[in-house]
Amino acid sequence: MTNVFFPGSVVGVLGGGLDSFQMTLQLKQMGYQVAVFSEISNSPAITLADYRFTGKITDRNRLDPFATVSDVIILENSYINPFAAQYLAEHYYVPQGSNLLSLSQDHYLNSLFLNDLNLNTVPNATAVSFDDLVMQTESIGFPLILKPIQKLPRKQYYVLNDLDDLNQVADLIQNFSFFVEAKIEIEAEFGLVVFKSRSQNVEINVLPVVRNFYDEHFELQTSISNLGNVSQADLMEMKRIATGIANKEAFMGAISVEFYKAKNGMLYVKSVSEGLRKFGNLYRIMIGKSQEELYLKANLGLPIPPIKNFGNGINVYFKQARLDDIYTQLIIKPDWDFVFYPSRWKNPLDTAGYLTIKGDNFTEIYERLSNTDIWNLPQELFES
Repeated sequence: MTNVFFPGSVVGVLGGGLDSFQMTLQLKQMGYQVAVFSEISNSPAITLADYRFTGKITDRNRLDPFATVSDVIILENSYINPFAAQYLAEHYYVPQGSNLLSLSQDHYLNSLFLNDLNLNTVPNATAVSFDDLVMQTESIGFPLILKPIQKLPRKQYYVLNDLDDLNQVADLIQNFSFFVEAKIEIEAEFGLVVFKSRSQNVEINVLPVVRNFYDEHFELQTSISNLGNVSQADLMEMKRIATGIANKEAFMGAISVEFYKAKNGMLYVKSVSEGLRKFGNLYRIMIGKSQEELYLKANLGLPIPPIKNFGNGINVYFKQARLDDIYTQLIIKPDWDFVFYPSRWKNPLDTAGYLTIKGDNFTEIYERLSNTDIWNLPQELFES
């Protein structure tokens, strides 16, 4: 079998951050050797690797030794340098390819891609000057969300509600180009992951829909399997759209698709990205497999097991600043499943990990979470 990599093979992971760290752990559990290329010598993943490579990620003289020792190369996430990914995909075996990276990293290209597929998206435009932005506010109307064209791991979005807000970003937009998106009234947000693999024939596996809640800073706070208020028509449409995108694009691995459900009843495609997203951590309890395991199997040419729903529950994230409170919960809540990220590499303001609570009684889960005074989540997420 060609392009099938069995345990004992060397899997190269381009990137050394948290996502690479999690994949390296999973690969070692699966019996693989791991080569990691990182620009940071003490990054989370590189300390675990069997083969360690450091240097500027666009330096081909540094990339070649890493690629040569690797039987197959996997990209850490959709934020990886596209020039490095393209070079490796052209000269070595990268199952994911590099075609999806550009639209994953660029809000405007993402929008064009979705529009080319005739998918419903929130009204949007680009602004390269203050005059452009004024014109877009007149065309789309307030309120607006201003996003850098290039997607960033740490979101830097600005909400413009009126002319005063518009004038406050006048200096900012002189130096950067922005993606302008209408700020619609959102009833709910959803996401799902689609895996595309080829053990014998090409197979597409659509994972269950997850409901997500983002705070006012556009940061993911929780993912929940509670879809009691979601219509079957919407669930089927989200899966249909995600499957159609996976069928159209040439890649192995995974894509993540997110959706808005507006209060006016409209379903919008929020974005499509190469690889995995944080909300997929909930799959550990929903289907009994981690998204990293399925992702790696898809890239390594191994079959993905049939996807079935096994359980329900919720993931909530916590910051470094709340670790003392989290440690208290760790002691008094033995049935709660805590996952901690490697803290010595993390900024104190970053996410320190997440908590998984299993169960079907979402009312009880909400009460238990509320009693901790750590999380402030909308009660409506837990209503069936």
